[in-house]
Amino acid sequence: MLRYSGRLDQIIWGGYKGRVAFIPESSVTKVPALPKVPKEVADFVTAEGAFTFVKSGDKPTPIYATRATVGYKAEIQGETDCKSYKITGEFFHPGSKIDAAAFARQICNTPGYLLIENDEHQQLIGQEGYPCMVTASFDGGESSCR
Repeated sequence: MLRYSGRLDQIIWGGYKGRVAFIPESSVTKVPALPKVPKEVADFVTAEGAFTFVKSGDKPTPIYATRATVGYKAEIQGETDCKSYKITGEFFHPGSKIDAAAFARQICNTPGYLLIENDEHQQLIGQEGYPCMVTASFDGGESSCR
């Protein structure tokens, strides 16, 4: 759960309800973080604070995704004595080939923080020093003229 004191523009997502936004790592000097000394169980997964942007007036960049195409997974990985989670997700960003290519070029290989929301809470993907990376792929499909 993320207690984020900033405001996200409202975007409705299909599979993951709520709002989604991306913040490039280079655009912030401070990121919400977990408490150094957790006092309650929720403190282990609840980041506190707000993003501090380098430029005054900057805000998270909303990402549009087609309804019901958003997926998010946290799969276990690692050795017996050192397990962690590999976080993956996907969504479909509609538009022409030019629109999709331009979107991919803007966001691919850009370290940053992804904010997603469902019915219960906001979730911050990435943390200071360990940003997330969004990548894009293309599938041109098959010919409909057979």
